[in-house]
Amino acid sequence: MNDDDDDLRPAQIRPLAGTTRHRLCAGQVCVSVASCVKELIENSLDAHSTRLQLTFIAHGADLIELVDNGDGIAEHDFEKIGSFERQKKTIS
Repeated sequence: MNDDDDDLRPAQIRPLAGTTRHRLCAGQVCVSVASCVKELIENSLDAHSTRLQLTFIAHGADLIELVDNGDGIAEHDFEKIGSFERQKKTIS
């Protein structure tokens, strides 16, 4: 296996330490519609999306929805991201 093969491994989700979780959550506060949309778009691009569809209801006050064609999260990781003790973090 060479270094190029490392890029082909699927991302994994692992638990983060409590202090790290707190720092991440504190930095994820969306203070405006623009900051929320920016975060959603960045997440989509990180998931290798090539198409994005944004939907707003009431200019984002009632709904901001982004649908993309990105890689998403593997089904075996669903339970991990839903637990309070874990924060999703992808590893290359």
